[in-house]
Amino acid sequence: MKISALTLNRHPTVATLSEHINRQQQASADTAIVASGLREAPLSFQQSRLWFMQQLSGGATHYLSPVLLRLSAGVDCELFIKSLQALVSRHQVLRSLIRQDERGEASQWVSEERLPVSLHLLSAEAFSVALSQALQQPMDLTCELPLRAALYRYPEPTGGEVTACLLVFHHIVFDGWSLEVLLKELDALYRHFQRSPTTPLPTPGLQYLDYALWQRAPENASRQADDLAFGSGNWRVASSSTSPWIMSDPTLSTCVGTAAK
Repeated sequence: MKISALTLNRHPTVATLSEHINRQQQASADTAIVASGLREAPLSFQQSRLWFMQQLSGGATHYLSPVLLRLSAGVDCELFIKSLQALVSRHQVLRSLIRQDERGEASQWVSEERLPVSLHLLSAEAFSVALSQALQQPMDLTCELPLRAALYRYPEPTGGEVTACLLVFHHIVFDGWSLEVLLKELDALYRHFQRSPTTPLPTPGLQYLDYALWQRAPENASRQADDLAFGSGNWRVASSSTSPWIMSDPTLSTCVGTAAK
């Protein structure tokens, strides 16, 4: 069993650490994630926070996660699009939309919509403009997929052509940890489709909806209460001390930042 530094900090003695490990092992045995086969589920706690912040920000774009890929020379755009659509088809979270009821409770449901992928032939200057425009376009998670995709092809000054793919994810379904998995799977699908038209990879046994359902299960309530109590205690300690690097909040909050080395 791997034990994180955070766990050691929470349970600094052998006795408390042993008790924690026993509880975790029992909880893992009793509340394992199972495949539900459902097409709708509550948002996970992480998604709920992002959904709240997205609404609070009035449709701002700072929760968009862009990924720009420069594709190999001679790439078959038709096969690449097929590979990308197959990947999205395998992972329900990438084609899940959000609906909110009259009480304000949000849930996610799986759409059967196929990922649209556009192909643009343009100049290098127009490519830069197109990228800027794509990243400034808000994403409405209630009526559009949480992923946009576009291919761009433009001539290089030294001759030849560049083919690039822009993927714009909403952070509610994608983070930096997901990138390596996505690229490996996309590469495997493309290489397979070069040899065979059939989809090579089986549908995953578990989907993100299953995780969200597991997280919201009543039997996990005590664990969530413990996490909340621990976090609240840390915030109370932090807020009672004065740190020299903490500055007052601006009147108008923005996401504009800078870089530090």
